Amino acid sequence: MPGQARSESHPGALTAEECRHVLGEYGLTRLNAIRPFGRAGVRAPKAVIDTNAGRFMLKRRAVGLDDHARIHAEHAAQSALQQAGCPVPAPLASRDGETVVVIEGRFYELYPFIDADPWTPGPETSRVAGAVLARMHDVLGRLTPHGPADRPRRIDEAFDSLRAESTLRPALDRLEHDWRTAERHRRSIDVPDDRLTHGDYHPGNTLWRGNLLAAVIDFEAMRPGPHIREAALGAVQFALDAVGPTPQNWPEAPAVDRLEAFWAGYGGARRFPEPLTEAAAWFMIEGLIGEALPRACRPGGFGRHDSASIVPYIARVTAWLAEHADGLGLVLLQTRH
Repeated sequence: MPGQARSESHPGALTAEECRHVLGEYGLTRLNAIRPFGRAGVRAPKAVIDTNAGRFMLKRRAVGLDDHARIHAEHAAQSALQQAGCPVPAPLASRDGETVVVIEGRFYELYPFIDADPWTPGPETSRVAGAVLARMHDVLGRLTPHGPADRPRRIDEAFDSLRAESTLRPALDRLEHDWRTAERHRRSIDVPDDRLTHGDYHPGNTLWRGNLLAAVIDFEAMRPGPHIREAALGAVQFALDAVGPTPQNWPEAPAVDRLEAFWAGYGGARRFPEPLTEAAAWFMIEGLIGEALPRACRPGGFGRHDSASIVPYIARVTAWLAEHADGLGLVLLQTRH
């Protein structure tokens, strides 16, 4: 009913009292409804807040990603992207002009709620996703890189940690082989200096209205890295069909038409020197393993799926990419914007 906040509770969720307290810092005191958004138990819970002033998305930052310097740098980048015309929502400022509110050691961000839908797989939406990432890279490439760069040492530590689980060893052996091979390929070519990246560009961090990409969200992983890797990883992320309850049944082969469409939208064959495009599959492998292994070490890192099912799936994907690396490179070289 109007004027009465409603919420559903689960461990780690934003509570109604917590939301009222935070929203008060933004001068929003007439809350009509509160509802959790997304999966229960996530590290960075969100809530949709209906107020007399409109609808908003409130987010509590995950522990470890909650220091002022990091958040302010992310917010500055989001504002620069928005001002450049990229579909990126900028955080709202509180009454004291800050875009992050800290209460009892917890960090909060507030955004306008974006009424849009999840990604619908297809070549056209994949092409649009590639084009948007290219526009974002144009802006991010002009900003000063900040934060920790990519972390090969963390991957080595993840391999060591996960080997304690004997059932994962065959998959880890395959992943380590592909990781080392990707490293050798990278060392053999001239990779441009690291520049600022979104850091987690995949379908789950995009919102759509039909074939229009309405918003790119969740910039907590923003960090320096090679744009070629994020472009290659984005292409394969938008081409994989990891859907359904059973990862063992997910196909390891990406949908090549979507992969080509993403690369064409990004303008990869035009933007990157030929040796980088030829090695795109190895950047895909490097990106997939670099994202998956640290998450596999974290409880709940894959949401409702466990590491025992996701790690073998990633190994099947990287094995397919390694086997078809030369052919994929040739296919991507022939794409046109």
